[in-house]
Amino acid sequence: MLLDLTVSQLALVDELNLNFTHGMTVITGETGAGKSILLTALNLILGGKADPILIRNGAEKAEIHATFDLKGLSGALLWLAEVDLTLASASNECLIRRVLYLNGRSKAYINGQPVTQTQLRVLGEYLIQMHGQHKHQLLLKPYEQLRLLDEFGHHESFLNQCRSISHNYDKLMKQKNHLINSQHGLGEQLALLAYQVEELEQLDLKEDEFLNISQIHTELAHSEENALKIQHALESLEKQSSELMNISPSLKKLPSLENKLKNCLELMNLAEIHFNEAIQELSHINDNIELDPQKLSGIEMRLNQYQSMARKHRVKPENLFIHMCDLQSKMLDLKHASTHIETIDEQLNILKKDFESIASQLSQARKKSAISLSAAITQAISELGMEKAVFTIAFSKINAPNEPTPYGHDQIEYCVSANPGHPAQPLNRVASGGELSRISLAIQLITAAAEHTPTLIFDEADVGIGGETALKVGQTLRALGKKAQVLCVTHLPQVAGYGQHHLLVKKQSNQQNTVTQITVLDKVSRLKELARMLSGDSDSHHALNHAESLLITCD
Repeated sequence: MLLDLTVSQLALVDELNLNFTHGMTVITGETGAGKSILLTALNLILGGKADPILIRNGAEKAEIHATFDLKGLSGALLWLAEVDLTLASASNECLIRRVLYLNGRSKAYINGQPVTQTQLRVLGEYLIQMHGQHKHQLLLKPYEQLRLLDEFGHHESFLNQCRSISHNYDKLMKQKNHLINSQHGLGEQLALLAYQVEELEQLDLKEDEFLNISQIHTELAHSEENALKIQHALESLEKQSSELMNISPSLKKLPSLENKLKNCLELMNLAEIHFNEAIQELSHINDNIELDPQKLSGIEMRLNQYQSMARKHRVKPENLFIHMCDLQSKMLDLKHASTHIETIDEQLNILKKDFESIASQLSQARKKSAISLSAAITQAISELGMEKAVFTIAFSKINAPNEPTPYGHDQIEYCVSANPGHPAQPLNRVASGGELSRISLAIQLITAAAEHTPTLIFDEADVGIGGETALKVGQTLRALGKKAQVLCVTHLPQVAGYGQHHLLVKKQSNQQNTVTQITVLDKVSRLKELARMLSGDSDSHHALNHAESLLITCD
């Protein structure tokens, strides 16, 4: 449920703060006052397209903040948790913010964290359903007719299974087509792969062999030079060690300096020990230096084999073994491509059977729901002034019923018989503009009751009706307000009278500025607004009496 809405610098709004509650809230105002601004703000909150033209003249940016109560909306709460957008506290509230900039860019936030426009739209589907005055145009689309029927009949479980099967089917078909395409010129591909693999296998390649022999080659190639340098170092160390050994005895012959030289003699003794250890270590290294020209020649030959073959296959020498394994795997896949296709065909047939079973169950459920929906809409349009009209839903199968689709194998068409004795015909053939508006309104009112979203918005969906028909619409919207939060933009006093809360949109202008304001009406100001809607004169004594009578009727 929508709890509050703050709008700043949007269109003609300077600053707007509104609180909302349960029940039916009506929004009225003179034509051009800016009633659509509220819906524009909500549309932006729900992920609608941002347009810099919406920013108030002279402002650098526009901002919209909205708070929603998600209590009972397990789907929305689960989605927020999955994308890590849940508030740190255990609150059921959700905060949405949208900022529009003059350069055409916009930013969106959910619970203080930046999100994409797509994420806003996904969350918005859980929060609000909008029903507009142009909804009847969408009603002529087959996919919208099917969506409304499924929404009314609560067929989500069947639809989820159809979507899953369709997804898996499409995935397998892509794999099958890939395998089929890979079989073009299969003989030539296999011959080339066999030749390449054979010449690589003849080298008897080993994993990491190139790196290992490269290291050995480096050691062997520098072994003679290393041996000479170490020998020279040994000779130098031995000479210096001998000189050091000769110094110590001569210093010990200076008894008068015995105490002063004690520390120095100890250091020289340690130096002599370190010299000897260094000589032993170098001697050990020198003894283990391998001088083997024949082995070096063999390794160089092996390295040349790697480098030559690597150039031929356009890979790095150290990757030649991996390249051979890849070619072997590719050759094996091609050899078994036909077997893979047969396996995939078996899986596809299983999916088709599963789909046919689920789609048939969905079709039966739809036909059952269609009877109830048809009866409800027939009753509703009768109350909206089409007393003799009969609404029906015609079923047919799509052209390829065995091909899994996300929506089953049904095609439906909304039909109406406006006059007794005449067969029902599709809406776009028999319904006039006024009739289509009434049928659309009836469908919106009925299907809205089946919506899972906690907030329903009707934007002048009652256009083209009046009198007792408008009272029926108001009654229905009031009844919907017991199950959900209903916001209704209307120009009909009969509908407005049924509102439990009333917002008035007014535009105020002076020579420098024009501002749209929205205020909550108390009982007195509400009577004046209803009087204006009834007669055009909010101070008319007759109109005020009529408005008071209307409120009594609606309550």
